[in-house]
Amino acid sequence: MDPKGAATVRAYHNERMTRFGVASAKSLGWKDEHAQRQRFKQIAQIGNLNGTTILDIGCGHGDLFSYISRIYPRLKYCGLDQEQAFLEVALNRYGEKSNAKFFLGDFNSASLPEHDYVICSGGLNYRTNDDDHIFKMISKFFKASRLGLGLNILKSVDFENGILVPYSEFEIMKYCRKLTSKLVLREAEDQNNFTLFLYK
Repeated sequence: MDPKGAATVRAYHNERMTRFGVASAKSLGWKDEHAQRQRFKQIAQIGNLNGTTILDIGCGHGDLFSYISRIYPRLKYCGLDQEQAFLEVALNRYGEKSNAKFFLGDFNSASLPEHDYVICSGGLNYRTNDDDHIFKMISKFFKASRLGLGLNILKSVDFENGILVPYSEFEIMKYCRKLTSKLVLREAEDQNNFTLFLYK
């Protein structure tokens, strides 16, 4: 993502933190905590995560760890986010857990350590000047995964020309078929997003 785009994303979250408080799910861009949990429910279906390592890109408050570790208590979780304030919340909530680690970094430019599964829930819908940005990031994430990649992507947004950009599942799947033939699509109950799994 270009510097202007990255600055716009930070301004977007700073404004929401001011309005809703840094620890609110709304500061991350979620509609509410229910919408957040619905996405987590979809992502958790990627596979049996016990005994595996997970990289959560754009982890925010790290609440995906809380959700999936109740289902798969033997997973090892790593969260990455570029917003220091969000990571402070994550560390406050889960920093003492022996199977959770959090790191500050921009996934657009950072070198990603290899994990069994890579997850990105909602981090690829930000507007950029590069029309191929989402595809470059999907390829980067998939390369960093040993077993598979889980993506949750918005296919409708509230404001057509706002910071968030919608993508159709068909558009994303067309590209992902270049990376692997092993794809699984999960439609969301509220129909405004979809979850896609890419397996090695």
